[in-house]
Parts: sequence; structure tokens; C-alpha cells
Amino acid sequence: MVHARPLVVSTYAYETAKMLCEQYYMVAPELEIEEFNAKAPGKPIQVVYVPSHLFHMLFELFKNSMRATVELYEDRKEAYPAVKTLVTLGKEDLSIKYGMTPPPRLHHLLLLLPSPPLQISDLGGGVPLRKIDRLFNYMYSTAPRPSLEPSRAAPLAGFGYGLPISRLYARYFQGDLKLYSMEGVGTDAVIYLKALSSESFERLPVFNKSAWRHYKTTPEADDWSNPSREPRDASKYKAKQKENKNWVTRIAIQIETLLSQESLHCGDLNSRERSLSYQELYLKRGIYSTQELPPGGQCAPTGGALLSQKPGSRLGHWDIYNILHGPYKMINLKMSLLYS
Repeated sequence: MVHARPLVVSTYAYETAKMLCEQYYMVAPELEIEEFNAKAPGKPIQVVYVPSHLFHMLFELFKNSMRATVELYEDRKEAYPAVKTLVTLGKEDLSIKYGMTPPPRLHHLLLLLPSPPLQISDLGGGVPLRKIDRLFNYMYSTAPRPSLEPSRAAPLAGFGYGLPISRLYARYFQGDLKLYSMEGVGTDAVIYLKALSSESFERLPVFNKSAWRHYKTTPEADDWSNPSREPRDASKYKAKQKENKNWVTRIAIQIETLLSQESLHCGDLNSRERSLSYQELYLKRGIYSTQELPPGGQCAPTGGALLSQKPGSRLGHWDIYNILHGPYKMINLKMSLLYS
């Protein structure tokens, strides 16, 4: 930040807005500016601030004020009322106000405040109360949407980001921008800035453990730099694959455990366990091929192929056949152990 002269910046912002207004409407209201230094009477106001930030805020306010004034008085014979600006410096705040000229008594009372506002006033007809809060919404504007044709003059308003960004600039160094409007008369805009450089520190977002809980990370989108190796429905595919793999693993481990217990009999399984035939299990899970099992009476060697399977491997048809028809076919009577 550097030393800035609000009066000089205000004049420069007005001249820039006036040039744009004259290009669009061929006319522009005049400026009446007043400066009051309550901290050092009679001396020009000078504060430590970012001139470009101040210029942007003033330019947007002057531009909006000129547009409203010209459009309201274009069909009237009377002269365009001037845009009035008051720059004041108190012990703590630098304030700029533009808007309607207050009555004499109120005007003098205003100057006696510890931190009087820096104001810009206009008589452009004002804004209804219900629209005041919406004026600071991005992409909202009371002006019609401007044409983007290159042959047309530069638009004066209508994009809906001037006031929101201006208030953002003001709040960045602990200030603020407020609007006060009387529908049918005009609008007062007040810019509050910190006069002391020790208090005009940046307003930055706080990131700590409490704030971190409110941030949600989103999965990285697939693009040319991060190609996907899975199908489009990757979440469903992975869930189904994991379910099948876990189920086969449980089958292999628990069947091997049953076969290793030579003293196991049907009576060792309690009645609460659910009975499920292999055919029902076969249709329910559907993880094996649909080939038919070998006909009864042609049994393969019992248990050999099954015990050779590693936990998590795919069980073959002969393994299932041995479970159903071999000496250990009692396992088929109580398949609930496979779900434990």
C-alpha cells in the first residue's frame, strides 16, 4: 500500500466514468465534491491505501450514479442534478459517501461524528427496499443486459459484478460498502475505510482444524492426464467384484477347515443355522459358470482337488461335486457356515 489522496482518486474516477457516460448517452452529470478533515482541519486528506482499489470502487459508484440520473431526467427539461461526493477523515475511519445532499442540520451533524462517512450522492430515482440486498449479488443488475456487438459503444452497466467486487475491495482491508436508497428520490453510497494503517490488515480466510471439517474433497475427474482403467460404473463394478472375492475366500477357508476336522458330524451344527441347498446357492450367487455338474455315480477323488485350492481361488466344478456327493456331503446340509 502507498499514500493515497482520496480527493484526487475521486476526481480521476469521476472523469473516467464521465467519459464513458458521454460516449453512451452524449451527456453526463457534473460532480460536486467536498472534503472535510476532522483529524487535521484545513489540511488535505491523505491515507495509506491501495489507489487502484479505491479507484475501482469510486468508478463503479460514479458510473451507476450517472446512468440512473441520466435515464431518469432524459425526458425532463430541467438540468441534470450533480453527483455529490463527501470525503471525510475521522480518528479511525476514512469515509467516502456519494448520494443525495442531506438537509443543512443533518449535514452539520454528520460532520461532527467521530468517523463521518465518505459519501457519494445522486438523485437518480433510488431503488426499492426489496432490491437493496440483491444489488450485491453477482450477475444481478437493475440495468438491462447490454449488447456484446463490437460495433456498439462500451456498455455502462448491466453485467452485475461491479458492486459485489467493489464491496469485496472495501472489506479486504477491514472496510465496507453500504447503500442507502429512497425510492423515487435517489441513493446514497458510503465507503468505509480504515484510516490507521495498523488496523487495515488483510481479511483472509481462516484455515484450521475446525474450518477443515467444512471442506469436502471431491474425486479427481478423469481426463487425458488421468485416464480411467475402469468402466463408467466403476463404483458398482468394484463393489460387486469385492463382494464376490470375499465370498469365495470365505468358502475356501471354511470348507478346508471343515474337511480337516475328521470328527465333524451333522449334529455339530446347531438348528439356528440356515439350511441352503447348493442349487439355491448356485443361483443366488451366480459366480460360477452355468455348465451342468457331472452326473451322480461318477465321483472324482474326494477332497483332493478341494484341498489343493488356495484361499481366495476360484472353486472348480469337481470341487463342488465332491462337496455334494463325496463322503463329506453333510456340508451340503448346512451351508450357513459359509455366511458366518
